Amino acid sequence: MLTESHILALEYVSHLLHNAQDDWWVIGSAAIALHGVDVGPVNDIDILVSLRDAQALRLATGTANRAVTGSKKFRSEVFLQLDYDGIPLEVMANFSVNHQGRWQAILPTSRQAFNLGNACVYAPALRELVEILRVFSREKDRQRIRFIDQSLGGLPADSCRGLAAAKSRTRF
Repeated sequence: MLTESHILALEYVSHLLHNAQDDWWVIGSAAIALHGVDVGPVNDIDILVSLRDAQALRLATGTANRAVTGSKKFRSEVFLQLDYDGIPLEVMANFSVNHQGRWQAILPTSRQAFNLGNACVYAPALRELVEILRVFSREKDRQRIRFIDQSLGGLPADSCRGLAAAKSRTRF
């Protein structure tokens, strides 16, 4: 669930990326909450941006690129950790996930706008978020898929399964 602090943090993200040259997206639990699905507490806000927008944001904020601390599961060419009023903002460029022993780029194809006060933020369509969660394949991601299923009133989220597998380059 998004709190007032989350809304303010998302407005801040919108302000930071107002002059972005490329599309950007909020993903993860914050994106699911933007769609009105209660996934419980939202601990951070994950943002996907292009490499050039990440570099511009890094220079504008003076934030260090922490991509060298990537995990065996996730990696990105740029990983910026910002904070807004205690809410971590994680900005990633050229973000990939190790799924079944193969690195897959995460780059949404859908983009829905969400108006928040005087700001606008973007997230992938809910069905595409489900595909991304499937690739992440952690227990908390499977739980989020179950929350989405329940919110759809019995229409299973896995009805979109296989979309990513049909693509030669995983682009969501």
